[in-house]
Amino acid sequence: MSRAPQARQILANTLHFLDQRWIHFLLIAGLMTGAATAMHQSSWSWLGLEALDYRAIDGYFVLRGAKTPADVAGYLPQTKDIILVEMRHNVPRPLLAKMLDKLRLAKVVAFDLTFRDNENELEEDEKEWYRDDIHKWQQDTALLAASVRANGRVVLGTWPENQREPDKDTAGRYHSKQRWLKPPELLWKSARSLGHLNVGMGNDPQDQTIRFVNLFENTPQQTPCFGLAIAALAKKIPPQSLSNSKGNSLLIDYVGGRECFEYDTNRIVYERVLDLYEPEDFKNKIVIVGQIDDTAKDILSTPFGKMPGMQIHANIVATLLNSHSSLRILELWPTIFIAWSACLLLAVLLLRLPLWLGSLAALAQIVLLFLAGAQIFTASHRVLELSLPAMAVFLTYNAIALYEYRRARETLGKFIGREMVAQTLQVFSRLQLGGRTEEASAFFCDVRGYSTLSEMRSPAEITRVVNEYTSTLARVMKKHQGRLIDYQGDGVFVLFERSFTGENYAEKAVRAAMELQEVFEQLRREWAQSGAPELEIGIGIETGLMTIGIVGAKERMMFSALGHAVNVAARVQGLTGQCGHDILITQNTFEQIQAVISTIPCGSHTVKGLQQPVAVYGVPRSTRERHEEKAQ
Repeated sequence: MSRAPQARQILANTLHFLDQRWIHFLLIAGLMTGAATAMHQSSWSWLGLEALDYRAIDGYFVLRGAKTPADVAGYLPQTKDIILVEMRHNVPRPLLAKMLDKLRLAKVVAFDLTFRDNENELEEDEKEWYRDDIHKWQQDTALLAASVRANGRVVLGTWPENQREPDKDTAGRYHSKQRWLKPPELLWKSARSLGHLNVGMGNDPQDQTIRFVNLFENTPQQTPCFGLAIAALAKKIPPQSLSNSKGNSLLIDYVGGRECFEYDTNRIVYERVLDLYEPEDFKNKIVIVGQIDDTAKDILSTPFGKMPGMQIHANIVATLLNSHSSLRILELWPTIFIAWSACLLLAVLLLRLPLWLGSLAALAQIVLLFLAGAQIFTASHRVLELSLPAMAVFLTYNAIALYEYRRARETLGKFIGREMVAQTLQVFSRLQLGGRTEEASAFFCDVRGYSTLSEMRSPAEITRVVNEYTSTLARVMKKHQGRLIDYQGDGVFVLFERSFTGENYAEKAVRAAMELQEVFEQLRREWAQSGAPELEIGIGIETGLMTIGIVGAKERMMFSALGHAVNVAARVQGLTGQCGHDILITQNTFEQIQAVISTIPCGSHTVKGLQQPVAVYGVPRSTRERHEEKAQ
């Protein structure tokens, strides 16, 4: 065998291999994984992908569960645990100063409180009225500042507020501007470390849930977040050193809510019970003091439900001091691999399962992906962004469903015609036997000499000849809007319907027959060159009322037409051999086309199965040429 045929054979084998259904499914799985990756990387928020990832993160935390104070202590290499001091009311600054004395052995004392500078917030003309109050405020601030300096390990916070400012360009108009406020200057400068209290800057804008925090806020001093300031002071390193490997946005590794930390509520902030505590009770502890009543306006949403800001700060501290690997988003390539594997598995399942059951398999896969993400979260401290594999599975299922629908529709269209497929699919209810009665032209075509061909030639050659003939016939019928109804060996049944073709349906049937006669001559010459016997075609056309629709049984239906006109057309086609014309039409057809197409009367003939003789007319071979000359 020469190289050219070998190459053609290899190409044919390759195309045949690539055309297999399972190959298409695997290719769809790969393409949809790529499409999901592109969507994920493009951050199309309107698709809700981020929301799905956020919900997955919340679910991971819930499945992992909250930790106990002993578990949290195991996370922290430089201290045993974190103590929360919860205040349900405003506590005077002198009492906080006394409390600091009890906390002098603590590793860090952090006040999650907004120490407002009341004096600075007064207008100049108001200060005279509040002279005595200002003096009291200054004394209280000085006393607390002294205690803060004496303790030497205190963290204070700054916070943002929206304030109305007059518009410089338009009189009487105001606009809102965010300003960062801080405690009185004396108290501010007495603290060992400073941080911002605004954990809400890293929240998801759709559900206002705190999952991330900005480690540094865009303040004039590039202030670290409160939790970072606490953790850095506990480790005795600058905040920048602790945050270098974290990036600016930190995913908070929540250990849980209040129950995960040691806490005291109200007790140690009442003067009469301060003596119940000794400094040794807080030795080497991280103590976070905060207000949790409604006036604090510091209750925020987290994966573990509503929490005061001080508990969120405590979780940030635990995250930053975690002796294990820090919580991070799983890298892109492992996520793509997980998505691709899930899509391949779905594609394999859909090769065997019906689509409705495949949809359940796709949903089950997304649930399993979530559970796998929870396992990765617990075991490796990595967050699987569920949106990428879930979107890949969703796209793969829908793409395969669309592929199967298109494939089924095209395959069905080859059997009953695309027009019939479209009409059938327009009805939502189940198909019913029956149809409509209307005027149409029944067209029957048969090959004369087929029996001789079958006797002389192999089945493969016979199949080739029949396929060439029927393909040519189908092309011509489509051109003239004829609908192929049935193949009966070498015979073909075609309908030309008034509702589909128009008022000149009979003329179109005859013109289709004339063109088929012409192109069949070319086919016959080609077959003769290969040694095939002489073949002729016979066409019979009758026009009349018939029922067009679905016939058969409920278990096996087919589209067809029934009626006297159909029977007449089939019998007239059998007369073509004895009348000497390839195309014979009946009286009904003749009456509709006599003005535009020339015919030759062939008399009346008695045919099998019909009591009355049938008048037929022949369409001579030269009619087409004469008609075209008249048209010119």
